[in-house]
Amino acid sequence: MKTEFFSTLTGRFTASDLPEPFRPERSAQGRLQIGCLSCEGISSYEISQSLKQNFGREDIYPMAPKHLTPEILSRLDLLVLPGIDDESNHYTKILDGKIEMLKEAIENHGLVLLTFCAASYFMFSKIKYLPRNGVAKERNGADLIKGEATHAFGHITRQTLNGSPWNDFIMAEVKSDDHPHSLRALNINGPTMMVDRQQDPLVQTFMRYVAINGDAIIVKPMKRGGIIASGIHPEISPIHKNLPEYFAEYENDRHIIWFGIKKKIMELVRNARSTSVTEPSYG
Repeated sequence: MKTEFFSTLTGRFTASDLPEPFRPERSAQGRLQIGCLSCEGISSYEISQSLKQNFGREDIYPMAPKHLTPEILSRLDLLVLPGIDDESNHYTKILDGKIEMLKEAIENHGLVLLTFCAASYFMFSKIKYLPRNGVAKERNGADLIKGEATHAFGHITRQTLNGSPWNDFIMAEVKSDDHPHSLRALNINGPTMMVDRQQDPLVQTFMRYVAINGDAIIVKPMKRGGIIASGIHPEISPIHKNLPEYFAEYENDRHIIWFGIKKKIMELVRNARSTSVTEPSYG
């Protein structure tokens, strides 16, 4: 029987719904075990909807930071780290002391890590960001991907319709070698990713920006698993009363991008499952 912790009627997607103890049941032929971080400061609603649309037959779990343990991570096929609700990158605190554990789960247990925006910044060795106060910030990241994640479009204030407070919503143009035409998706203060190819030669460019230098989505295979890091938001629809009407023209683009991400996820998962699933030895 399919495990269900998401209510399409109420939009409820919260880790408090999980049973204790929480133990996903992963198997080589079974449904994908998908965890999505859901806690204060993390923008998980849109991604939870997209996961339901793209992985509706799989088991999807809203997870709190306390669930990021070796046992649980070893039982997941996919872990999604969404963007954030503001300009304070909560991943510095959430993932404090957990980077080696994530790396272990990816390399030895076949976990696929999918990150968006703020989480993608944090995957890199160096982070550069220009906050609204205009004082540039630079800090070290998790160093899981060698290189630099830089504020893609700087702080561009775009006041939208009807006196909306929504700013910095840009329809970024991106290009993939697998698609004949450029596509567009929302970038909301997200990064452009400058990979150090000498230190990280296995990293693949999945999509690159057209108007600026750098990658919009990258893929890094890591032994049995891998990381997919996105600086854009194909999980968020550009159709909204507070956004310019012409943004709606690119609604289909985001679905094309999501389909490509899903194909890459399944490719990495198949690779992990083609090697024997390492049975956790906890408890």
